[in-house]
Amino acid sequence: MSDNTANRVEERIAALRKNYLLSLPDKITSIVNLWEKAHRSVDNIETLHSLQQAVHTLSGSGATFGAVSVSRLARELDELLGLILELGRQADQQEKQQITKLISELQGEAGTSIPQLEDEVIELQHYPDKIQDGSLIFIIENDRHVVQQLTAELKNEHHTIKSFDKLNTFKQAYRQQRPDVVIMEMEFTHGDISGDETLQEINRLYQPPPPLIFISTQNDMNSRLKAVKAGASRYFSKPLQLDKLSQTVRGLTQRLPNALYRVMIVDDDASLAEYYATLLQSAGMSTQIVTDPMQVLAQLQDWSPDLIMMDVYMPHCSGLELAAVIRQDETYTTMPIVFLSSETDIDKQLYALDLGGDAFLTKPVIPQHLLSTITARVKRSRWLTRLKSELEAALENNECQRKEIQKKEERLRFSQYFANIGSWDLSFTNREMYWSEKIAPLLGYGTANTEASYEAFLAAIHPDDKVKVVAAIEACSSTKDAYEIEHRVVWPDGSVRWLLQKGDVIRDDRGIPVRMLGVVQDTTQRKQLERDLATQKEFAVQANSAKSEFLSRMSHELRTPLNAIIGFAQLLESDGQQPLHEHQQDSLDEILKASNHLLELIDEVLDLAKIEAGKIQLHIEETPVIDVLLESYSMMIPMAEANHIQLDFKFDQCEDILINTDRTKLKQVMFNLMSNAIKYNKPHGKVTMTCEACGTQRVRMRITDTGVGIPRERQSELFKAFNRLGAEASDIEGTGIGLMISKKIIEMMGGELGFHSEQGEGTVFWVEMSTECESINRHPNKTRAASS
Repeated sequence: MSDNTANRVEERIAALRKNYLLSLPDKITSIVNLWEKAHRSVDNIETLHSLQQAVHTLSGSGATFGAVSVSRLARELDELLGLILELGRQADQQEKQQITKLISELQGEAGTSIPQLEDEVIELQHYPDKIQDGSLIFIIENDRHVVQQLTAELKNEHHTIKSFDKLNTFKQAYRQQRPDVVIMEMEFTHGDISGDETLQEINRLYQPPPPLIFISTQNDMNSRLKAVKAGASRYFSKPLQLDKLSQTVRGLTQRLPNALYRVMIVDDDASLAEYYATLLQSAGMSTQIVTDPMQVLAQLQDWSPDLIMMDVYMPHCSGLELAAVIRQDETYTTMPIVFLSSETDIDKQLYALDLGGDAFLTKPVIPQHLLSTITARVKRSRWLTRLKSELEAALENNECQRKEIQKKEERLRFSQYFANIGSWDLSFTNREMYWSEKIAPLLGYGTANTEASYEAFLAAIHPDDKVKVVAAIEACSSTKDAYEIEHRVVWPDGSVRWLLQKGDVIRDDRGIPVRMLGVVQDTTQRKQLERDLATQKEFAVQANSAKSEFLSRMSHELRTPLNAIIGFAQLLESDGQQPLHEHQQDSLDEILKASNHLLELIDEVLDLAKIEAGKIQLHIEETPVIDVLLESYSMMIPMAEANHIQLDFKFDQCEDILINTDRTKLKQVMFNLMSNAIKYNKPHGKVTMTCEACGTQRVRMRITDTGVGIPRERQSELFKAFNRLGAEASDIEGTGIGLMISKKIIEMMGGELGFHSEQGEGTVFWVEMSTECESINRHPNKTRAASS
């Protein structure tokens, strides 16, 4: 507060004192009139109450404004009237004489004989006129690491930090500027005379001195007691909890908060209330005066003060009654209430505090005591309010987190329920185990309330699998092997179930296993499906073998009569002595054509059966690739001419290439590929055979046609048995198994058969074989039986 502001406050208080002394004769005249009225009244109890109220007010306000004798006489008269009213009777003759005598003396003091007292010197507490954004913090500490930590933490709160490692430099800075908080290392004061002197100087230089926080490596009772005697406000032991220390500094520096302290003054004496308001305003507080206690509740809702300061004795509603009414509302249960009264009876003061008061000050109150009391109560109230707000926010946040965790747990529980999965948590420290609610049913304990334990967990495992489960857990904890094991459990009804367990170990910073987490899933149904699948597969293999055997036998059985049909047809065709006429010859041609087609079908079915039965014989030998291609080309010339298809070949790059192959089977494949290229070509189309080296040890043979191509959506069906991709509706002969047989034969010889086709542009089939012939060169007559 500036000097001009202080002068204005003192002038205002002086004016209030002068006005009060000028109005004093009127106040005493009012008391005289009330006493005369009480003499005239038969039932003067009510008048005596009014008289006592006026006298009580005078006893408290007189000394406050310098009329000490008036205050003394009024207090004596107040006590006498209080005794009479307490007994519930009229004053006797002696008491009336005493009352009259005291009132007469009051009249004398109210006249010209009122002593001219010296102006009372009121020391007003100095507060800064402007609220600063941050506070000034002095740190006295010779450990630079601690200073750096404190500086970093407190600067986050926008405080200004000044640190000192010597007491002399601290004292010089302190004389120049008052800090808001001092943080001092305790060891500066232990046995250090200069440290003690520094603390005494702090207390002398500024009143009140700034809050002092001690920090120390000690945390015993003796050290803390020494800190208290040295004037410590707070005490922190090392290592420091920086967040708590920062929070403490925040609370201590809230002497002037963002909003000024708001104090409601309730007193029926307007001049006295104005005096108190002036004192509080001088300390930077905001005040509101209420002279009618019946209006307090309405004013509370409109103004929301931090503290209520009220007189005890007021007309219509005493301060004690008013405090009880205020406390009925939960909104104001923690609001500080400070009583002001000239009442000196300690029992009555304690009774007032018991009814909801936080402090009781006796009139006339010393201004500094009033300011200190109000400041302390409001500061504590705001501190508690902030803590309450933070606690409520934390509780609300915790409740939100609890609900979110509950939702996640509920989702996890349902997901485990639907997936038939449970989880467990095993502690390696004490072998205690927690498991989710799904574990007990998986282990066969049903819905019984079986206590989770490692022993119960192992007891459910099949005796033959228990050792390997324990070994897997130990291996995961010691060697860090993955924990994944499938084992059986035996349920109480004797049924055996399969479980799959997966988990891992949680280790501390040193790598020591602390806990192990695992999940358990019932795989009984999968195990049963695997067994069923194995059985079905075995049945399928047997059925396929029977089918292949049947096809092989039937092919042989069909070949015999078919050969006879073909033979007799050929005899008829070659009989020169009795030649057939034209109609008979056409019929015979159809018989031969159908018989040959049927023979091809039987041969292909027989080959397929042999391949599937694994009975096909391959005679692998070193073979010039060009010989196979030329023989295949020569065989296809008649068919190409009959279908008006042009044949072309390019064998320049493979004249000296040898391959390991079954010569006959390779020609069968090339014949099949060229036959398809001719049959499914366009009229007057073209088929080209090429051969080229593919890498250093591979050769690729290509059959390219100019046919209609294969639709992209049906290319995946090309190598399926008896699937002609729609050609079965045409007049082109075929069985639909030739390509499948060709592919299997090539793969059995270590080669690869593939194709590329674009609809409307033609198709390329290629066969790729190995050119490695070392083993064949060493064993030129070697043959091999290959299986599918």
